[in-house]
Amino acid sequence: MIRNRTTAVNLVIVCIAIAVSAILTASCIKNKNLVLAGFEKDEGSSLADPSKKYDLAIVVTGSTAGEFEPCGCGGVYEGGFSRRSTMIDRLKKVHSNILLVDTGDLAFGIGEVIQFEFLAQAYHMLGYDAVALGEGDLRVGFDALNQYAKQYQLPMVVSNLKFKSPTAIREVIPVERGGLRIAFISVIAERWLGIVPEETRRRLTYEPPAQTLARLVPKLKKDYDAVVLLSHLGTDEREKLAGKLDGVDLWIDNGAHQWVSNPATQPSSRIQPEFCNLQQYPPLLVSWKNDRKIGVAGLSWKDRKFSITVAEMIPVAREIKEDVRFLEIYDVYKYVSRQDAINRIANPRVTATMPAKAFPYESSDTCGSCHQEIYDFWKTTGHAKAFATIRKDNRDADSNCLACHTSGFREPGGFENPITTPHLKDVGCQICHRVDMKKHHKTSLPPERAKIEKIRAKVNNITASWQCQRCHVPHRSPKYNYSQYLKKIKCTQALDPAQE
Repeated sequence: MIRNRTTAVNLVIVCIAIAVSAILTASCIKNKNLVLAGFEKDEGSSLADPSKKYDLAIVVTGSTAGEFEPCGCGGVYEGGFSRRSTMIDRLKKVHSNILLVDTGDLAFGIGEVIQFEFLAQAYHMLGYDAVALGEGDLRVGFDALNQYAKQYQLPMVVSNLKFKSPTAIREVIPVERGGLRIAFISVIAERWLGIVPEETRRRLTYEPPAQTLARLVPKLKKDYDAVVLLSHLGTDEREKLAGKLDGVDLWIDNGAHQWVSNPATQPSSRIQPEFCNLQQYPPLLVSWKNDRKIGVAGLSWKDRKFSITVAEMIPVAREIKEDVRFLEIYDVYKYVSRQDAINRIANPRVTATMPAKAFPYESSDTCGSCHQEIYDFWKTTGHAKAFATIRKDNRDADSNCLACHTSGFREPGGFENPITTPHLKDVGCQICHRVDMKKHHKTSLPPERAKIEKIRAKVNNITASWQCQRCHVPHRSPKYNYSQYLKKIKCTQALDPAQE
C-alpha cells in the first residue's frame, strides 16, 4: 500500500514570533536570530540553533478531530499526519530536548471506535510525551478509549475526571527531558461534558479545575522541577482559572474552544485564537484550532521558572514531504472503516423505529418527477457529483467526508451508506429546500399566483450563507465566495431570493 510520492521540499521554519495572520499577539517575543529548523531540498541537512538561548523546545498540536490526511476539498492540502511526522522528525534531529504535546480532541464524533484506534496508533508512532483528554475523545466511548490508549501506550492524561473503573488514562504523566523532571497534568471544563454520551458520563466523576490544581500541584512540586498544565477550557473558563495557578510553570490550552467567549467582554463569538501570552506567569500557549498548524516554542529554565524565548505557529504546508508510514495507516483505516460499513449492511442492528420528528429524506429523483427543469439543472451542478468526488479518492467510507458529500448523514432517516441508502448520495434538493415530501406530495398547486406563493412560503428554503458555510469552511474551500458559488447551484426557478 506504499504510495510513491515525490514532493520538492523547501520549507524553512524560522521562529521570529512575527504576527502570522493575526495568530501571534504582540506579547510573543521576537528573535530574528533563532532558527528552529531548516528543510533543505536534499532533505538531509538541518540548521542548528545558532543562539543557544533556550533549554527545551516544545511542539504543540491539538484538535486533530479525525483528520488523518487533508481532505483536498477546494485544493487545500495542509495538515495531515504524514506531513506532521516529517516536521516533528526534523525538529527532533535539530533539538535533542524536545517536548511533544497535544491538547486533545483526537477523534471526530460519537462512536468513532475504528477512527480512534488508528489515531492512537499514529500518535504512538509520533512519540508524544503527553496528550490531553478532550470531550471529542470521550465521545468515542470509555471502553474503546481505554482499550486503545492501553494498546498503543497513548500518554493520555486528565486530572479532574475520576473514572469509576480501571483505566489507562492517567492523572499525571512524568517526563524527564533536558535534565528536568516535568509533571504533565490536564483539566477539562464541565461545560464540555454536556456533549459526552450519558453512558460515558455515568462512569466518571467531575472535579472543578481549581480544586484539582489546589489538591495536586503542591504535591507535585515536591517531586518535580516543573508542572505543565494542559487544558480544555475556552476563553471565559480560562479567565476564571488564571488567578489560581500557583505552582504551575507552563499552561497550554486547546485552541478549538477560543470561540467560546463571555459576551460581556467579547463583542464577537468568532474571535481569532491567540497563540501565546508570555507576559504572565505561567506563560500561556494555545494550540491551533485544527491540525493545519503546529506551535513551536523555545523554553528557558532559570531560577526554577520557565520563560519563553521564542514562539511561532507554523503551517503544516503542502510542500512538506509526506511520511509514507502514515499514508499506510490511513489506507488501512479506510479499508477497515469500509469493511465495517459492509458488515453493518450484512448484519443490520436492531434499531428503534425512526423518531416521529426525524426529517424524511428522499431522493432528488423524487423531486424531478414534478420539477423536471430544476432537476435537470441540479444534475449539472457539483452538488449532484459530490459523492463521486470522494469515491475517486477512496474516501467514500470516511466519516469526515460523508457529512458534506451526502444528504442527511448522521441524521435519523439520512444517508447511512451507499448500499442501503444509495438515493441519498450527493448533496440533494432537500439540503437547501427542507421539504417534507410526505406532505408536499399531497399539495396541488392552484392556478392563482397568490395561492402559489402562500404554498411556496411553507417550503423552508435554507439558502442563507450560514447553511453553505457548514461545509464551505475556509480550510476546505478557500476560494468560496457566497455570491459567486450561489450562481453555480441556484435553481432555474428559484423560489426565493438568496439570503445574504
